[in-house]
Amino acid sequence: MYSVPSKAHLRGIAIYKGPTFQTVRQFYQPMYDKPSQLHTPDWRTTLYWNPTIKTNAIGQATLSFYAADGTATYRAVVEGLTSQGQLGSGTGEVKVR
Repeated sequence: MYSVPSKAHLRGIAIYKGPTFQTVRQFYQPMYDKPSQLHTPDWRTTLYWNPTIKTNAIGQATLSFYAADGTATYRAVVEGLTSQGQLGSGTGEVKVR
């Protein structure tokens, strides 16, 4: 349990006692590679999410995922950290026709 130091040690510092990190949840992805007799329309707005993608020695990774049933343009957002803790991000578009 966290104990609060005396006020003399906390000048200029605010203490936050609210919720902290959220537990990891599994992201649902339909299994289209396994045939099903009943097809339910896929109207997902988030197509792919993976918090543990690792790149190769030159910083590249290959991803594959299934698109939803509707035609749309999706925004691809990639965010990550280097092994030295530097932040990186990028965006792009994925068009489904």
